[in-house]
Amino acid sequence: MEDSTARILLERELRNAREFAESIIDTVRDPLLVLDREFRVISANRRFYQFFQVKPEETLGKLLYALGNQQWDIPRLRELLETVLPQNTKFEDFEVEHEFPGIGRKVLLLNARRLYREKNKTQKILLAMEDITELKRSTTELKDKEQQLYQLQKLESIGLLAGGIAHDFNNLLTAINGHAELAAQSLENSHPLYDDIDAILQAGRKAEKLTQQLLAFSRKQIYNPKTIDINEVITSANKMLRRLIGEDIKIETFLQSDIPAIKADPIQIEQILINLVVNARDAVNARTERALEKSIIIETEQTYLDESYTAKHLGSQSGLHVLFSVSDNGIGMNEETKQRIFEPFFTTKEIGKGTGMGLSTVYGIVKQNHGAIYVYSEPGKGTTVKIYWPAAPGQAIADTEQSAAADTTVGTESILLVEDDEAVLNFSANLLTRLGYTVHKARNGKAAIGIVKSQNLRIDLLITDVIMPEMNGKQLAEKLQEICPQVKTLYTSGYSNNHIVHSGVLEEGINFIHKPYTVHTFAQSVREVLDKT
Repeated sequence: MEDSTARILLERELRNAREFAESIIDTVRDPLLVLDREFRVISANRRFYQFFQVKPEETLGKLLYALGNQQWDIPRLRELLETVLPQNTKFEDFEVEHEFPGIGRKVLLLNARRLYREKNKTQKILLAMEDITELKRSTTELKDKEQQLYQLQKLESIGLLAGGIAHDFNNLLTAINGHAELAAQSLENSHPLYDDIDAILQAGRKAEKLTQQLLAFSRKQIYNPKTIDINEVITSANKMLRRLIGEDIKIETFLQSDIPAIKADPIQIEQILINLVVNARDAVNARTERALEKSIIIETEQTYLDESYTAKHLGSQSGLHVLFSVSDNGIGMNEETKQRIFEPFFTTKEIGKGTGMGLSTVYGIVKQNHGAIYVYSEPGKGTTVKIYWPAAPGQAIADTEQSAAADTTVGTESILLVEDDEAVLNFSANLLTRLGYTVHKARNGKAAIGIVKSQNLRIDLLITDVIMPEMNGKQLAEKLQEICPQVKTLYTSGYSNNHIVHSGVLEEGINFIHKPYTVHTFAQSVREVLDKT
């Protein structure tokens, strides 16, 4: 017989000690792992399983780097365990960011310690992980808000300075211009000093415009809307805009004659133009192609927004509008950037190169005057900003718009409609079908050609978006012309007509209608193209 009492008591104490240690580890709120010298998992606490959404059978005995189908093979963690830890008894507060299966991207603060019985012979490794994802996010948001506050304070300081200078300078100009005007009135035109005094007066009036711009920037000027011709404002601002963009950028204006007057503060219109042109300049200068002709285009035209349009575009109102747009052939924007461009302080420019307030200011002015603003852009294709400004009360609709609004032209021809945006495709197809046309739809150029060939169709009119993947609108029109020589083509795009022409995508004289279009405008354009001889 052998007395096993002491051994049994010792085993019981060891078991109790192990259970006590495990209960303590399980109460720790951070995930914990115990690894052997080969970095295999010996044990893990309850929080580890909860946090990483894994089971014990998927963890215990597994090599750490192979957990979750090797999703734990994090280069930084491997470096810490295999390089840093052997040189030290521990490492503390090392930050690691990683995409984990099931729980997404997390930022962890890692702490590890070597546990050993004999000197310099590691027995086990204790690895603790603290989730600081939300802390990092909050810290980043706090820094962003601090930066925004700094920007606000900076703008406020600059505004106060500009307003103070403009105020004092206006007092000086009152005296200078007043005396010059009195002197000019008292002299005959033939007097030797008359031309000198007139030159002083002209320079003083230019200085008045400069102080008005300073006051507009500092928001110290009283908002003073009046009935104006926007073409005249753009024409008078042309020299200033050319100085802003530099000599290597071509700026063109296409101003429709006899457009309705609008009610607006001319200073605010100038402010809009400056902001849009400066943005366009920076976008164009960001292009690196040597052969690229840098181009900015300013356009105006009249348009009528009906209820079918306003129902699909929240914030707009029906009625006669003046559309003015600024287009460039710069680097363009992706969808994510477009969603944020009107947010205050949002900018894609380098630190110190932009405040992020330009488009926010433009948006505020447009909305203040009950207008609407839309942006069309694609990476590498340029940008067009369109502003719809309500016509001044009492303005008549031109004959072309009256006929478009009063008479929705119908037809029975066969139309091939090609558009990669499904919502636009369905809307346009439904509209054309209601008007009596036979419509064939396609999402891209290859599909369109396939439909025509497989069904042996005779197409009277091709309506196609200009910019599409794989085959653009012009390439599609050329291929379709080989199959249906009689076919006519109407191009559509979110970019301005002249912008596309001067970007080299289309030729002048081509049939074109820009998005967004109204029901009446679209129907009229379709009918006009079909009726051309």
